[in-house]
Amino acid sequence: MTQITPVLLCGGSGTRLWPVSRKAMPKQFTRLLGQDTLYQAALTRLSGPGWEAPMVVTSEAYLGMACDQAVAAGVVPADFLVEPSARNTAPAILAAALHLAATDPDALLLIAPSDHAIPDARAFRDAVMVGAGPARNGQIVTFGICPTRAETGYGWLEMTEVPDDFAPRPMSLAGFVEKPHAARAEQMLAAGRYLWNAGIFLASAQTLITAFETHARGLMLPVRCALADATHRHGIVRLASGPWARAEDISVDYAVMERADNLCVVPFSAGWSDLGDWNAIWREGSSDESGVIIDGDVTAIDCHDSLLRSEVSGLELVGVGLTDIVAVAMGDTVLIAHRDRAQDVKEAVARLKAREAAQAEGFVTDADQWSRTEAEGMQYASRCVQITQSTEKTVPASAPETRWTVLAGRAFVSFPNEVVALTKGTSVSRQQGVAAQIRNPDNAPLVLLEVQEHRLTQKVAEHPTPFAIAAE
Repeated sequence: MTQITPVLLCGGSGTRLWPVSRKAMPKQFTRLLGQDTLYQAALTRLSGPGWEAPMVVTSEAYLGMACDQAVAAGVVPADFLVEPSARNTAPAILAAALHLAATDPDALLLIAPSDHAIPDARAFRDAVMVGAGPARNGQIVTFGICPTRAETGYGWLEMTEVPDDFAPRPMSLAGFVEKPHAARAEQMLAAGRYLWNAGIFLASAQTLITAFETHARGLMLPVRCALADATHRHGIVRLASGPWARAEDISVDYAVMERADNLCVVPFSAGWSDLGDWNAIWREGSSDESGVIIDGDVTAIDCHDSLLRSEVSGLELVGVGLTDIVAVAMGDTVLIAHRDRAQDVKEAVARLKAREAAQAEGFVTDADQWSRTEAEGMQYASRCVQITQSTEKTVPASAPETRWTVLAGRAFVSFPNEVVALTKGTSVSRQQGVAAQIRNPDNAPLVLLEVQEHRLTQKVAEHPTPFAIAAE
């Protein structure tokens, strides 16, 4: 049986599903559909007979979440490839191919995002196996989605002919089409020979490396050096930051796929979504007879074709007479948008970030829980913090000097160059200017005493700097 190694890309920090998805907890690690996170669903979808243990490409900020959620899903990745900085998909895919080729150049890799929804996992696995033959023979196989509407938010793939049906089989690919305007999307939908570009690729490690050597040679040296100088520990491969920073920030489509001549496409029509915005969540969810989807403590009265979510237990969200509305209520913010403007949520996040609002990237807790005292020219703000399982607290570099003491449970505190393990009664300090993440590795809650320091000679805000918590 053909064995395929899944390579899951999960370093992104999508903003169009804000406020549930934020930089501190991006959408792949959240439960947007069902009980599993999108990342967990991807892990289980690409496992079982015919599948090798996956390789996960992520960032240091998300490594803890990726490890914990894989354990919870019952899937043990072969390796975690950790990017020092975001360089887009081309360097990440090349690093994965080079890493796997070191032990098996002929190994087949399925490159897949970790944040897509594919309801029929078996049908998708069958479609991938259809592409295994061409991939073994040196082809790069991409997977195109049978379009159901004139979508302007996706790139498209053009086939050389109109298929009799969209059953999975290798077909010739004429080219890639950038995200089209509405009229062009309508034309392509009517033509019948176009598919949505899912950004999923199947090829051998050596085929991918050869494609990069031919079409994106400038990436070869920095990525090879980043791997050569990487640190290896317990299945975690941390790429060297110096050479990695010299790799061009470029997508694999631009770097390789749009230039290669050894591509074919396998159509897939059993359902797929990139869950790129709240409108996509509404389309994929289970609505009532009025087209309304509710989640959490929600009351909908005379509403139609709307998505209403309360993400906090006990926080009642009430909608009256709403049509085509997305309303998402969280403990620190509320989003209300027309479904037709769902793509503009990204612009809202950009404006919040420009105002330095903590909610743009993190989850803000109640500042009123802080206690304050002054001594020897310093103001100390303290509070108890509880971090539940699979939750990561993110502290920005701009936050004041902070000290954490574990009152109950265990903690892993990640700094840019080290990870400190804490048990009950132990402490660690963080200097201002240094970012940090605190992760709870256990099932029991982690309770911390957090103390921030401010010099009284400096202007002190009414409340201490809010921190961000990334929670499932």
